[in-house]
Amino acid sequence: MEKERPAVRSGKVVAVYCRVSKREEGESRSIENQRCLARDKIAQDEVLSQYRICYFSDDGYTGTNMNRPAVKKLLAGIFSGKIQALVVKDFSRLSRDHLVLAELLENIFLRYPVRVISIADHFDSDHDRPGLENGIKNLFYEYYCRDISNKTKKALQVKRQNGKGRTGKCPFGYERDPQGQLMINPVEAEIVRKIFDLCLEEKNCPEIAEQMAKENNMRRWSAAVVWRMLHDPVYMGQDLWHKSESIYRNGFARVELPKEKWNVRDKSHPAIIDREVYEKIKTRYPETGGENKKRRKRHMFHGITKCGVCGMALCRHRNRAGLLICNKHPEQVQISISCLWEILREFFDLNNENSSRIFMKIFVQKIFVDGRNIRIQAKVIIENDLIL
Repeated sequence: MEKERPAVRSGKVVAVYCRVSKREEGESRSIENQRCLARDKIAQDEVLSQYRICYFSDDGYTGTNMNRPAVKKLLAGIFSGKIQALVVKDFSRLSRDHLVLAELLENIFLRYPVRVISIADHFDSDHDRPGLENGIKNLFYEYYCRDISNKTKKALQVKRQNGKGRTGKCPFGYERDPQGQLMINPVEAEIVRKIFDLCLEEKNCPEIAEQMAKENNMRRWSAAVVWRMLHDPVYMGQDLWHKSESIYRNGFARVELPKEKWNVRDKSHPAIIDREVYEKIKTRYPETGGENKKRRKRHMFHGITKCGVCGMALCRHRNRAGLLICNKHPEQVQISISCLWEILREFFDLNNENSSRIFMKIFVQKIFVDGRNIRIQAKVIIENDLIL
């Protein structure tokens, strides 16, 4: 983050937030263009021209979620009263999620003495309020992302079905030809065949991993690595993809798909192992890793609630989904999610769950629960005179 300290008469700060999704070498030209546009706007404003300028830039970050380092520091500065004005090129720089953007403009920012200016949207909170036009634009920002995502997804699927466009790391035992297709690596393929042979000799995965570690150091061997290789259909010449999908749910999230939606293409590349051998081993060691296990939606305090006695993470009670407990001290350390939410809402003066999620991501690092005592460990965000 850059700081500009011109000779000014005011101790107030105007923040300039810039964002671009695709990162370039060095600093993106788009970031500099956004800064120039903001500087010109500030210079033309009689009040803002007296403020100190502070720049916040997220170079190479999507606007579909708030998991961006600079935007978190920006909001922390607003919440802590260190920033009195915010200038952006347009609201899509701030967020492409219309619900988050509406929450910021219509609820959160109104509770703090901050002036918000969006240049391209012709919006200035000193004399404007978010209206229908802003809401339609914000929806357009979000659906633009969804449309681009769907088009990219379909293009990649067509390429994959035609035997092109395989992405990701090349599987052990293979290498890529000049066209990007998989071809057998003779040295690694011999190791793969030996692993399958040892499995047919009824050696288990830890034993195979131990033997591989002694005989070669081409990679780090473990029981999990061996197990994944024995269950990977790539070694019998089958291409398997679309096991998960990026779905837009208040930001893009990776979701596992049922088997009937997976895409399979046989004989897509040379096989190292015969299909009969692969099927025999898969029958002997079936996949049982929670395939049919139902996963509950994560609660809003996931990852930050800890036991005040032993420090372990609190988890949901097996039979009472709304109760968080420590497995080591279940009687002493337990609290309901609704009760914890009410405590934080009252303590931080939060209005609803959406604003609390944004607030907690920025300020709250850990919440320790010990009986009736609750200790909140905040992130260190404030420096001597501005934001870290």
